[in-house]
Order: sequence, then structure tokens, then C-alpha cells
Amino acid sequence: METNALVLTPAWTWHDHHNDDAREGVWLDVLDGPVVRALNQTFMEPYGADRQPQGAPLPAPDNVLAPANAGARMCFAWREAEPALREAAREAGSAYDGIVLEYVDPATGGPGSPAHSCWLHLLRPGEATRAHRHTSSAVFHVVRGHGRTKVGDTTLEWGSRDCFVAPNWAWHEHANLSSSEDAVLFSVNDTPLVRYLGLYREEPELSIARLDRAPRMFGSFLRAAWS
Repeated sequence: METNALVLTPAWTWHDHHNDDAREGVWLDVLDGPVVRALNQTFMEPYGADRQPQGAPLPAPDNVLAPANAGARMCFAWREAEPALREAAREAGSAYDGIVLEYVDPATGGPGSPAHSCWLHLLRPGEATRAHRHTSSAVFHVVRGHGRTKVGDTTLEWGSRDCFVAPNWAWHEHANLSSSEDAVLFSVNDTPLVRYLGLYREEPELSIARLDRAPRMFGSFLRAAWS
């Protein structure tokens, strides 16, 4: 785990956290607890020992193909993600989310979790998005920059390392308040689960033609998510 890395802990896998550095480590956890409890699927099993034996780290795949026996990718380093975000910033992006990329498991081509999808958003200096709403909800974390997000009738001012939420079916729009610096947001949404249940709906503020999701890859594990 490094600064701005995305680390996944798949369901029903042993996992524990350790900090061997002299500095404090802080991260944002996003869980599927509410839906698991609603389905009465809450199970846990004690490991037994205080700590798992630590094996050698798995090498990250260098392209969209991975060995069939490698399993899902569980760590996505920022040093790989940021260049892909910069490359994507050459394009127009989404009128509603800015430049937005989705983390993809190279072994499956899908999101890292059946319930959640993880996105990176880049807002150029002074950029403001149009409002839209959808039946999926999202938790946002500010990687860097400062701006504001309007959710319904509430305006949220945010800066680096802040977190905020856009509930499902709430109108929301973002604005980068800097005239010289990009703003970068990380978000986790429950779109995969809502789509699987056939309940996904989206409504833009303006009636404009909608583009299909772009399949283009930016790097080994990030693809365009704008629509």
C-alpha cells in the first residue's frame, strides 16, 4: 500500500493490515456491508493466529492480459494510474463527470468487485460539469485540488483529502475552483450491482445525445468511463 494506491480485499479472503513504517497510514474503506446485511449474508470466520504469514508480493501485469491462474489483481499503484489519467485528459471527457476512468481487473475485464466500481475523475482548471442523477450512489475522496460539488440543494466545499457522498437519485455537479491547477477525485460507486439487478437509471440535466461507453484503455487497468 502506497500513497493514493487502490487496494482490494475480495470477499471471503483472509486479509489483515500492518504498518511497518514510522509514519501513520490512513486510508478510506468502502464496504458492501449494508447490502450484505439486507440479504442476510453476514458471515465471518476467525483466522486463528494474530497475523498471516507474509508471502512475496505478486508482480503487477504490464498489460491487459494476465496469467489465467494469477487471480484478480488486488493492488493498483498511483504511479501507474496517474499517467493514464494524464493521457485521458487529452480528450474531451464527460460533460457530467469530467475526465473519468474506471479501474478494471485485467484478468477479467470487469470491475474489481461485483458490487462496486472505482473511478478516477480529473477536472481541468476552472472546469464545471453539468448536473445529472442516477440510481447508483457514490463515495468521493479528493486526491488533490479544491472545488465544490452541489448535491441536491446542498453545496459542498472540498479540498485535498476530503470525502463526501452523492446519494442515489440526487442531482449533483462538480466544479474545480482553481484557475491554474487540476482537481483529482477518486470515487467508489455501486453501479455494477444496480446494473445487475436491472435497476440502473440515469437522467441528465440537459437533453443531449448520449454517447456509448468508450472501450478505449488508458494504461493496463484504466478505461474510459465517460458517457
